[in-house]
Amino acid sequence: MKALLFFCFILFACAAIAQEQPFKLVNRDSVKLAVTDTAASTYYPKLFERFQHFDTTLSLDDYRLLYYGFVFQDGYSGYPDEKKREIRELLGKKKYDRASQLCDVALHDVPVGLTPHLLKALVMYNMADNDSSQLFARRYRMLRDAILSTGNGLSCNTAYKTIYVSDEYEILKNLKLESEGQSLVYPCDALHVSPSEYFEKTIIYFDTSETFIFMQQQLKDKK
Repeated sequence: MKALLFFCFILFACAAIAQEQPFKLVNRDSVKLAVTDTAASTYYPKLFERFQHFDTTLSLDDYRLLYYGFVFQDGYSGYPDEKKREIRELLGKKKYDRASQLCDVALHDVPVGLTPHLLKALVMYNMADNDSSQLFARRYRMLRDAILSTGNGLSCNTAYKTIYVSDEYEILKNLKLESEGQSLVYPCDALHVSPSEYFEKTIIYFDTSETFIFMQQQLKDKK
């Protein structure tokens, strides 16, 4: 029950973000320029250091650069191991110390992924470390809002852009949707859903082009 209440809290009031806030498409070239300019305040290592220190002055645009700019960092993988199954099993057994350690491993490899932040926040909440829990919960919400700010999910041209497939399913949870099937509308995933109070259509689109680019590069490197 404690975990369920926390989960409800962290997802609270995202309807306005999803349906009412104007969106801005991601310009990949502009993101790359911003995060690779060593003289700019948006240079990725500078932004990431602030992110790691839970800097509350980071704006939504900063979080967009942190999330979409991560694909230009050496550590990016389109299909990372987020340790979800192991962490959830440890949570169920109340082995919170070990679960927290695994969350840290996942956050090292996937520092801007939604799932590792949600699980870390949940673990810290169960360990009664509410301050730490709130820090990770806030980063989860800001990363989520960054994704939701990129489209409306109504077409491939206005799809929510993600850099991890797992983040698609976190967005579905936030919108109180469940996938009932999917189809590929390159470069998008078209997920079939039942409408909710937060999303009124039966198909929601996610731009997964970054995972395709990653796969293409992997294949190229193997040749």
